[in-house]
Amino acid sequence: MASAEEGIQAQIRNIEAAYGKPMSQWVAIIAASGLTKHTDVVAMLKADHGMTHGAAHRVSLVSRQASAPPAAPSDPADPVGALYTGKKTALRPLHDALMTAVTAFGEDVQLAPRGYVSLRRRKQFAMLHPAAPAGSTSG
Repeated sequence: MASAEEGIQAQIRNIEAAYGKPMSQWVAIIAASGLTKHTDVVAMLKADHGMTHGAAHRVSLVSRQASAPPAAPSDPADPVGALYTGKKTALRPLHDALMTAVTAFGEDVQLAPRGYVSLRRRKQFAMLHPAAPAGSTSG
């Protein structure tokens, strides 16, 4: 059985064969368009280049991945730091202010960072999960 990654690579090979350009050229076309929102990129690829929806979707995802800044190395002393990278960096002071208030609840409050921060007192009573600030471009 093929893995998901093998399936994606097969899809990319098929797109390159069907539309006559290597993925690096599609990434350059998207960058030159100035479009950043996934749905806008998909619409442009379909309208301007005759791609099927599935092909345009994959090319847009590959382009987003290629243009994404490298992930900052995680700091084992600050597991929450990984939650506040990229567009979410500006939210870290708010998180720190909330943590100051939460620690005032008492020593029995436990923090459990995962893909979010679970606040627990025997049971979880709150969950902190940063979202991209309003007005940021995401697709």
